[in-house]
Amino acid sequence: MNQIKPNGQERVEYTLNKAILYIAKLKLLKTKSSLPSTQKRIESLTLRILNAKRRLVFLSTKARDKVTKFYASNALKEIAQKLK
Repeated sequence: MNQIKPNGQERVEYTLNKAILYIAKLKLLKTKSSLPSTQKRIESLTLRILNAKRRLVFLSTKARDKVTKFYASNALKEIAQKLK
């Protein structure tokens, strides 16, 4: 079976969509009461967002093609706007 590897833009879009989903969940959790379980979920989501940002930073600096670098840097800007 030949599996087609995702190109750079698809990798960036996938990571960006996941990060946006995590940010939405994080904002929802921050409005709820601060139980210990809620705090653990907030920490977990924060780590997931951080890991997504790390992946995008890696792609924006180490990618071979300029298109992937461009999409990754724009995705980082979008994540920064959503976190505000």
